This record gives sequence, structure tokens and C-alpha cells, in this order.
Amino acid sequence: LLQQFRSHHLEHAALFEEASRDLGGTPYDAANPAVLEQLKPPLNALEDEPGVITLALQVENIVGQTHQSNVGSYREPALAVAAMSVGGVEARHAAAMSAILSQPAAPEAFQKAEQAIPPGTGL
Repeated sequence: LLQQFRSHHLEHAALFEEASRDLGGTPYDAANPAVLEQLKPPLNALEDEPGVITLALQVENIVGQTHQSNVGSYREPALAVAAMSVGGVEARHAAAMSAILSQPAAPEAFQKAEQAIPPGTGL
């Protein structure tokens, strides 16, 4: 499952890299420092497989919430559509991770955004 999610993430990155080039920009292809900063404490605390899955769940939530929260910041309608699509996929990833951890797969009726990374910070 994690390998499939990784392939999804690579596809998402390729989509946004291509869109950046198509719009005359330079793709952002480095690790996102804002996300890395949020993940430092749990990365440093990893001890076992459930911890790794919990961290993967946190990443899925951050990425999904970020794409969904920032959709209005895109000037190109096609990018807004892509961001919502990616955000939806990340939310499904989070649901799968939650189920693996015996947590509710869809605990809320609406996606939250408290872990979203603000626009302009690299994601």
C-alpha cells in the first residue's frame, strides 16, 4: 500500500513540475522545508512500524489539507482542479492509513485544514 501511495506522490509531483514549466516557472523539486519542520518531532520519535504508519498518516493529512486549503490561490483554473484532485487522493490515503491503525477512516464529515501549509511555502 505504501509503495502505491509513493507512486501516487511521484505522479502528483510530476504533474505540478510539468505545470510549473508550462507556465514558464521553475519547478520546486526539493523537500518542502515547511513540511519537514512539522515532521521533525515525529521523525525523531520513530521507534516501530506503527510509528512509521502514524507518521505516514500525518504526512497524508498535511498534504491533503494543504492542497484543499490552498486551491483558491491558483490563478490557473486547471491547477485548482489538479490541486483538488490531489487533495482528494491524499485524503483517501489518510483514510487507508487510519484504517490500518484501527482508527476511524473518515472521522469527520468535512476535511479540516489545521495542518495545511500556507501558500508560498513550497508545496
